[in-house]
Amino acid sequence: MSKFVWEAKSTVSGTYQKMPTPSFYDIEWEDFDSDTYRDINVGDMHDTVLSSKWTKAKFVYNYQEESEVESICEMINNNPIYVRHKNPMYKGGIAEMQMRCSKGSISMERNRETGAEWNKLSFNLVQKKKASGQK
Repeated sequence: MSKFVWEAKSTVSGTYQKMPTPSFYDIEWEDFDSDTYRDINVGDMHDTVLSSKWTKAKFVYNYQEESEVESICEMINNNPIYVRHKNPMYKGGIAEMQMRCSKGSISMERNRETGAEWNKLSFNLVQKKKASGQK
């Protein structure tokens, strides 16, 4: 049984669908600030944080069936993509947000033993709008 990592909302049904568990999942986040500078006398940082925890998530799938790759690609081709994903930076460990695919790649290598053709699907989803619980 696979663990929950992410779900995406179907544009057809309007409901969330559990997506396949990736081989690798990585989350980055950053704060957006205004007029940040370091005091040249003591080195203190002076910043005005506008918003925090803006998310970029990287997904990597190894050795997927063609139908699985097509299903994932169909979902990530939407803009925005409504996503619920595992993210310990949010209360309860789950974040729900609008995202878009900012970068992706697919590589193919035929495996003579298994017949598998898709070697790797990799893509990033970046947050588009402020999410509930985000400062």
